[in-house]
Amino acid sequence: MAFSLFGKTSDQLAEYKRFKKALEKNPGDLGLKDQFVKFCLMNRFTNQEGDEDHIPEALTLFATIENREPFDLQCHYLVGKYYQEERDFRRAYGIYLAAIKRFNHFAQKDPNFKSDNSELAYSVALNLMALQSDPVDPHVEVCFKIIRKSFPLHVKRAELDAEMAKPAPDKMRIRKLSDEIQKLREAEEKEVRTAKVEKAEPAPMATETPQPQAQTPEPIPAAPQAPPVELKGLFSKLFNELSPEKLGLVGLSVEEMKRTSVVPNKGEKMDSFGLSPVSEASHQNGSFMAFHDNQWEGPFTPSELSSKGFLRSNTWVCRKGSQQVVQAYEVPDLQPLVKK
Repeated sequence: MAFSLFGKTSDQLAEYKRFKKALEKNPGDLGLKDQFVKFCLMNRFTNQEGDEDHIPEALTLFATIENREPFDLQCHYLVGKYYQEERDFRRAYGIYLAAIKRFNHFAQKDPNFKSDNSELAYSVALNLMALQSDPVDPHVEVCFKIIRKSFPLHVKRAELDAEMAKPAPDKMRIRKLSDEIQKLREAEEKEVRTAKVEKAEPAPMATETPQPQAQTPEPIPAAPQAPPVELKGLFSKLFNELSPEKLGLVGLSVEEMKRTSVVPNKGEKMDSFGLSPVSEASHQNGSFMAFHDNQWEGPFTPSELSSKGFLRSNTWVCRKGSQQVVQAYEVPDLQPLVKK
């Protein structure tokens, strides 16, 4: 009998039926619909022998909620990932781009939304850059500014990847691009350090008599969140019982993911999503939980995870201190170590 993520296929079916009953009782619960879509896709990603009949249902449901609130970036990421793996690059591009636009919209209004989703937005933006042709969509550049990442740096990396992929790369151009990338990386790191110092410094005490200020408009309230429906099983265990909070990983520092994008040669179809080797040094404290043999294991450093022998490009991992689950090939610390 085939096994699902945390038990037998029958358990997966029971969870599916509980979702269906909950949806029947709460047809207007958009948050619950997001959860159902993620449940079906995570089953698909972690259990290749799962029930494929649920995928069309999940995608049809997603089409009815993708432009509504509350906005769940993880849901959009997983749907985009599905189309990307199915090589429907046009559809994946559309999902990723819509997700970036909405992230930019909400992140500029809500600092908490920005901090909770920046790392995943970075991953979505990089996937989008790997799919789109030149020139890069301006919404991606806005996203990089919001999450304090150097957009010119990533564009230069893409140019370097394209040059390196040529049958006879121009050594002088490679050297020039490498120098430009190094300067941009140093500028980015300096900006990050400056931002951390500014955030740590206390606000100065007022020394003058405050003057009356003009009345400011009331802030736009965040979209109301529907109360979660309790569903025990595969999905809830993945995103709740096995969340970093329950694993005791919250509160630890999180290194922003860095990776390079791949640009195909002219006339060449984008039919794979391998990444170039990481050029910068990895953070020495970066570690990950990894999903293996129907359970989460770790945390492991990249070298420890590599020595386990089960790390593959499609292994699902969770960065220590993060709330997001992604595949290993998307993480620069792990990309040089993964097996095809």
